[in-house]
Amino acid sequence: MAIKLETVLYIAISIVIVVTLSSKQESKEAVVSSFKKELEFTSSTFSEVNATTQLNQSFAKSGVQVNGVLTLNDISYSGQKLKLLKANKAVYDGNLSTLYGDVVLRQENGFEYKTDKAIYDMNKQFVYIPNSFVAKMNDNIMNGKNLKYDISAQNAVASNISAILYTKD
Repeated sequence: MAIKLETVLYIAISIVIVVTLSSKQESKEAVVSSFKKELEFTSSTFSEVNATTQLNQSFAKSGVQVNGVLTLNDISYSGQKLKLLKANKAVYDGNLSTLYGDVVLRQENGFEYKTDKAIYDMNKQFVYIPNSFVAKMNDNIMNGKNLKYDISAQNAVASNISAILYTKD
């Protein structure tokens, strides 16, 4: 007694149909990712210019923009009245930049401020350091608890200051 190949195929197809129809089918909605990387770059220099001159320049080792927020690593920035602003990380959201880690702010007149966090408002040309900082100019050293620096007016206001100042005799 030999079984024909057609019979084996009919039995196999019948088993597949029975198993398919008897299994419970579930409908799941597709997962939509909210992560939307808009921009990514490495070792880039950005310059803002007008018709006659360069207004400012920044360099970043790497950066990524997600949902409108730009995060830069190892950033250094210089503008017309701001000699240097650098940090390990900067997060740009709108016109505010929050700088983290080894933040250095250097004025054209020689003052240099160091801290671990600063907030820079590009439109108002204003830097706010919400925590302790150290400022140096030549041999003069100043420590403070917070700092507000108006870049346009080149005016700094700080609280809880302790300083060592050297004056001419």
